Amino acid sequence: MIRNYFTDSFKGGVVPVVSTTQLIDGTTKIAYSTASNDNNASTTTSLVLKAKNQDIEVGMLVSGAGVPAINTANFPCLIERIIPGQTFSSDNQDTAVNTAITLTAGGSGYTGATAVATTSNGAGTGMTITTTVVAGAVTVGVIVNSGKGYAIGDIVTIAGGGGDATFTISATTSLVLTTANANIQQGMTLEAVGIPSGTSVTEVINSNTFVLSAALVIPLNTPITYDSEGLNFTLNTAVNVGNNVALTYAVINQGYWKEYNLYIGTTPASFTIQNNVAVTGGQTLTLNTPDPRIQVGMTVGGIGIPAGVTVTVINADGITLTVAGSAIGTLGANALLTYSFSVLPSITVTTIDNNQLTFSNPAQGFVLPVSVVQVNSVAGGLTNLLALD
Repeated sequence: MIRNYFTDSFKGGVVPVVSTTQLIDGTTKIAYSTASNDNNASTTTSLVLKAKNQDIEVGMLVSGAGVPAINTANFPCLIERIIPGQTFSSDNQDTAVNTAITLTAGGSGYTGATAVATTSNGAGTGMTITTTVVAGAVTVGVIVNSGKGYAIGDIVTIAGGGGDATFTISATTSLVLTTANANIQQGMTLEAVGIPSGTSVTEVINSNTFVLSAALVIPLNTPITYDSEGLNFTLNTAVNVGNNVALTYAVINQGYWKEYNLYIGTTPASFTIQNNVAVTGGQTLTLNTPDPRIQVGMTVGGIGIPAGVTVTVINADGITLTVAGSAIGTLGANALLTYSFSVLPSITVTTIDNNQLTFSNPAQGFVLPVSVVQVNSVAGGLTNLLALD
């Protein structure tokens, strides 16, 4: 609604903070937040995480690389729906990938080493072991990289020496299914007798084979339940996020926002004056008398002024201006100089319904025709804003 304010209406006005995090009344827009950096890449409204985050709620504001600040309807990216967790069961064929190994044979001719390669009599690959050796025989092995594809009972041979030091896989973090199950996804938690609480799928090798977050030893064909709650979400707008992007999810207590009408006090326009003291070179421009229309950020143009000269400081006396860019050339007294902003005046605000709008070149003395809760940014020298309760 557009309102006119001429007299008493200004008595309750406050000067709004221009901030991307604070509302006009000074409160922080975000009540609390949570974060993730383990998502699957997406170019749609679907967001899938690889580890559960049950702190994410419907209505949370989503931000991060590849997430648009606002969508085509001028609304921010929000969690629109939490996909209910699916629960289903399968039977395991075996377990396979190593966090426990048992020394079978120490071998001979070895020297202690870090991250030694291994070979296996089964399908497992990639395991490396740090060895402790006494008199050429391996006495202790500590897994550095557990690899994948190993099964309980597999024999692992340590490279080097006489090639005869071996370990047996005695517990694993891999799960191999009797029947392929394409519904199992990274991040799902598992429940079954013999599986530690909180164990989850950390990698999907294929629809039969999965790497788990904890080692386990379970009998063949143990019934296992999988739960995906807290992994899958629908957004209100499409994103373009890569794999494992740092994303933030924020709660905004919209019901407590205080709304204002926003009055535009000053919309600057370019102007030309003859009011300077003669100068030769340097980056200081001195006026004869102060001119309140001149603002920091304005460019200065005229004969003797190189392109790109910008006012960076206005001294307290109002007549001494420091400029950036090229040094001022030879400038006569009372030269014809033009002061202007390189961009049109504009203001971006958030409305009471969390809609983000930008008004370009608003008229001086204009009251924005929306209920405003936040002034996100201003440009082009727009000043003297007043928020009216």
